[in-house]
Amino acid sequence: MSSFFLLLQKVHENVHDFSMKLNDTEPKIYTGGVDVNSWTKLSKT
Repeated sequence: MSSFFLLLQKVHENVHDFSMKLNDTEPKIYTGGVDVNSWTKLSKT
C-alpha cells in the first residue's frame, strides 16, 4: 500500500510540473457570407 501511495505522490508532483497551454481560438460566428457591417441595411426577411 505504501509503494502505491509513493507512486501517486510522484505522479501528482509530475502533473503539476506541466504548463497548461490553451489552444483555444476566438469563437467565430457564421454570418452566411453577409458582411456584418451591412446588417443594419438588410430587411428582416
